[in-house]
Amino acid sequence: MKRALKFAGLCAAVLALVAFIILLTAHGINYAFPESFLLSGAGWYSGQAVLFGKGAAYASATIAGIGGGTTGTFEGKGAVIALVAWILIIVAVVALLAGVILPMLKVKGAEKVAGVLNLLAALLLVVAGVMLFFTVKSFTGANEVNKDAVKYYHLGGGWVVAAIFSIAAGVFSMVPACVDFVSKRK
Repeated sequence: MKRALKFAGLCAAVLALVAFIILLTAHGINYAFPESFLLSGAGWYSGQAVLFGKGAAYASATIAGIGGGTTGTFEGKGAVIALVAWILIIVAVVALLAGVILPMLKVKGAEKVAGVLNLLAALLLVVAGVMLFFTVKSFTGANEVNKDAVKYYHLGGGWVVAAIFSIAAGVFSMVPACVDFVSKRK
C-alpha cells in the first residue's frame, strides 16, 4: 500500500497535465441556436479563444439566411475565470512534480515539504476544476452576449472532461496525506 502511494502524486500530475493540454486543444464553448431564434445555427469557440480571447480560432456553421459555415479569427475577449483556472493547473503541475522529485533527493524533511506541496496542489486543482464549470458565464459576460442567447452556449465536452480530470487529480494528490493522517490516528 505504501509503495502504491508513492505514485499518487505522479498520477495526479499526469491527470493535471492532460487537463492542461485538453484546455488548449478542445473546443471551449459550443453554441447551437434553434430555428425559432433570431440567428439559427451552431458553432464553437476554440479553447484558445476562450482562454486568451482575440486572435484565436472560432467556427460558425450554417447561420440561417447566410448559408454555409464560416471559420475565422475571434476578435472578442477571453474568459478570465478560465484563464485563472488554467494558470492554477500549471502551478499545481509544478507543485506535484516538485512533490514527486523532492523525496527522491533523500534530504531530511523533504517528505514533509512534498506533502505540503501535494496538499497545495490538491487545493489548486479542485478550485481550478470547479472554476472551469463557470467558464460559459464568464465568457458570455466578457463578450456582452445577448442575455436571451446565453442559454444556447454550453461548455465543450473536452472542457468538461478537463474539469473532471482536474478535480480527480486534486483527489489523487490528497490520498497520501489522508492515508498518513489516518494511520497516525490509530
